[in-house]
Amino acid sequence: MFTYISFILALIFTLFILHYIRLKKNLNLFLFYVGLLWVTSYILGHLNLAVPLEVGSLSLKLRYSSTVFTIIFAAILLGYLSGGVREARSVIYACITAQFFLIFLTTMHEYAWLTEYPKQSLQGAEILLKPAYGKMLISIGAAVIDLFVSILFFQFLVNRYKKLPRWLAVFLAIEVAMILDSFIFVGLTRPDTFGKSISSHLVLKTFISLLVSTPLSAYIVFLQKRSHLKLNRGILDIFSQIEDLQEDLQKAHEELKEYARTLEQKVEERTKEIIKKQKQMEFELDLATEVQATLLPDNSQAGKFEVGSIYLPCSKVSGDLYTFRWIFDDVFIIFLADISGHGVPAALIGAICSMMLEKIKLRVKTPAEVLRILSDEIEKLESSHYFTGIYLSVHTSQSKIYYANAAHPAALLLEPDGMLIELEPTGSVLGSAVDPELSDHRVKYSPNSKLLVYTDCILETTNPDGEEFGLDRLKEFFLSQQKNSPQEVVESLKSELVEFSQKQEFDDDFTVLCFQLR
Repeated sequence: MFTYISFILALIFTLFILHYIRLKKNLNLFLFYVGLLWVTSYILGHLNLAVPLEVGSLSLKLRYSSTVFTIIFAAILLGYLSGGVREARSVIYACITAQFFLIFLTTMHEYAWLTEYPKQSLQGAEILLKPAYGKMLISIGAAVIDLFVSILFFQFLVNRYKKLPRWLAVFLAIEVAMILDSFIFVGLTRPDTFGKSISSHLVLKTFISLLVSTPLSAYIVFLQKRSHLKLNRGILDIFSQIEDLQEDLQKAHEELKEYARTLEQKVEERTKEIIKKQKQMEFELDLATEVQATLLPDNSQAGKFEVGSIYLPCSKVSGDLYTFRWIFDDVFIIFLADISGHGVPAALIGAICSMMLEKIKLRVKTPAEVLRILSDEIEKLESSHYFTGIYLSVHTSQSKIYYANAAHPAALLLEPDGMLIELEPTGSVLGSAVDPELSDHRVKYSPNSKLLVYTDCILETTNPDGEEFGLDRLKEFFLSQQKNSPQEVVESLKSELVEFSQKQEFDDDFTVLCFQLR
């Protein structure tokens, strides 16, 4: 028994070490090790290695193969907790690859190797590679089903029973998967002895699950403290959605029966309900619009800088966001971003950016560092949205602007002497899988210079002939606004675009800010 426990603990702690290395260094040794465990489980099963165990009137055998198989389940669960469905899928692929490797070896042994080598020299291979294609395919299918159920059940326990001890949630998730595996694998491969052996299998799997889940739960607690691991993955509770779906389906079934009897009445009632829900949606969108407006700064926050601004979403809510404020007596920051897409999804990403910006220590971060942090945080959401953005830090004591531009339209700096400077992109888009490769730049300005920042709606607005307004027209317009106030500049720009496009509304979110620097 001591040898058995030592062997299993060695496998488990090796798994934890390689998993932690994967979290820190993103190396594939963890996936290779899981595949190796799968092969090991297969070999130990063919060797029939086991340790006898007496439990009451039951005489059990602690099979090494079953225990190693349980450790593989623990690896899948770790992959899901640390990297979500994508990481769990990678671990499952490693197991499937190992199984097909075994099938390949078995096939080569059966049809190729025996024709070239003496039979007596392949006695070991006869034991380890004895053809069992049916069992191999059943084990693959059973493992995928078991692992899927294990992950769903664990997520259900974590989301619904938040006070449940972590070790118990881990144990129950592994135990449910192992019991299901016994029913599927034993039931399909040994149906004649299934009824007699199932009770001993259940006791055996429970013992093994306890043995594996104890160190696994301790390691999960360690990850929660050291790596800020979150067990309730995602904002939405998938099980709540499933229950809601079941309720909706039941309700739909009952309504269909009612429609058969009183179709006209039901159509009228449904119409009223749709109108009611539409009004509710409009109310919620109006509320979202008000909430989004509260996230935008008041022009009075510009202090000694004069500011003009126009913010016109093309729908109820916008994917554009901006902020500006003083973080020191002589340092004024400006941030403007344009989220891909429109409507509520883009607005939600924008709200998250605004909240993240409040948490960043802006006083000790360069513009490029601020944008890089925002990019990393949005990328973690695994959404399809990306965004462009520009962050400027105006140092009045130095008369300098430090900035980083992530694929955003170039800001324009208009000097009192009429010189126009473009603050061009210094990196690529944010929130995508591609490194934005941002860098910090700086430019000197003179007092009473004007700074214009805007989103791409200004440049991409087209006239009836399909010609875009473009950067050249914008620079020509800005040069003509030398004597106007910032608010007059943005109002004139809007009028210029309306006249150019010959439309009163824009096809994209319209945001423009103009600052008179001191």
